[in-house]
Amino acid sequence: MKIVYFNILVFAYSILSVSCKKERNAGSTLPEPAAVPPIVTTSDISWIDDTSAVCGGRVSYNKQIPLLAAGLCWDTVPGVTISNAVTNADASGGNFAIAIKGLIYSKKYYVKAYATNQFGTSYGEEKTFVFTPKIWRKVNSADLKDVLCLYSEDHFVYVGTNSGLVASPDGGETWLPKILSGKKISRIIKSNNILFACVTGTSNEVYKSLDNGNTWISLAAKFPYPIKPLDLGLAGSRVVLVSDSNVFYSDNEGESWQQGGTGFPVRNAFNNQNAPLVPPILESNGSDLYCFAPDVNNNFPYTFLFRYKVPDNSWTKGADFTASHLSSMKVSEKRIFVSYSMSGGSLCISKCSEDGGNYFGPLIKFSNEFPYKFDAYKNTVIAVFAKGYLFSLDEGDNQNWTTGKTTGLPSEDFLNGFVTSDRFWIVTASGLYSLVYK
Repeated sequence: MKIVYFNILVFAYSILSVSCKKERNAGSTLPEPAAVPPIVTTSDISWIDDTSAVCGGRVSYNKQIPLLAAGLCWDTVPGVTISNAVTNADASGGNFAIAIKGLIYSKKYYVKAYATNQFGTSYGEEKTFVFTPKIWRKVNSADLKDVLCLYSEDHFVYVGTNSGLVASPDGGETWLPKILSGKKISRIIKSNNILFACVTGTSNEVYKSLDNGNTWISLAAKFPYPIKPLDLGLAGSRVVLVSDSNVFYSDNEGESWQQGGTGFPVRNAFNNQNAPLVPPILESNGSDLYCFAPDVNNNFPYTFLFRYKVPDNSWTKGADFTASHLSSMKVSEKRIFVSYSMSGGSLCISKCSEDGGNYFGPLIKFSNEFPYKFDAYKNTVIAVFAKGYLFSLDEGDNQNWTTGKTTGLPSEDFLNGFVTSDRFWIVTASGLYSLVYK
């Protein structure tokens, strides 16, 4: 009986073994590869330098069907395909990144990753970018010579020169014809969507514009008596003007002006030939207004920083800059930056205040350099020297300043500098230059 049972088991095992071997042999033949093109995704633009932009993608495909080509296709119109410009990558699949060259400054481009096999071409998502390389470009306007001031907001840029005002509606890409021609525009500010311009030199006037600078209205008749404006500033929405003989302010868009402001040095202070600073300099961060000016209540050459307080229309005297000539002052969100010379210009100093102008400490980074001009936009500050510039994106925290690149700038002295929401601006004898830093 045991022998019979054993034989039955052996016979059953043999049948099962043959059956499993047949199934394994039947499964050893691979299916035909699917007749489909690759799967492609496009990555974001990862870098823009002086001459190119870097983009890439990812290609997934069946290794049994080799890739014939892969890369990027791009153009200045949407809906790009490989019939447009193509930059090829290694056709090995996976992730890739390559540089697109031959681009035109400030042009908008559309780009897709693509891959091709014997069954067709696939594309990733279409990405867009504007080619704004980190290189200085000369502003394309013959009117932008002898630049004195620059104001920017909401892509509008207004530039005051020795001979008029020039405006750009698109951040500096195109420029409108000069207005207020022949007038020296030394300051442009904006309050409640109204632009104000201070004209100095041989024709001292104040103008305002209600239509983004297209037309300008003289405010000479709005003052209680004829004045010689020297500078304009903002204290919140209040417009403050310093003249050769008094201080005025307006709370109704320049339609009327009140004189006064206790604590401020007036009565021809700025016409005194012994004064170390002519004219005064007004600077504001939008809420706090400061003036660097001589104090007629002291013997010259004493100069002080004065801070304006709107509620009681008063000025408070701050730090003393004895026997100094101010080169530049700028107010960022929480700091005041000044550069000035002493002893006839033989000693040049740059300092910073964090307490509203009562105390100024040294800027160590500038110990061997003398900035011609500070400028600030919110937390970004630029300091311009004769042959270069430094900038900080955090108001110089911990003496954190970066040396700026000068590629594209002429080999001549820098005369002035400005910073707006996304650009640095440098003035030379050749004209105005801009660099997109964001």
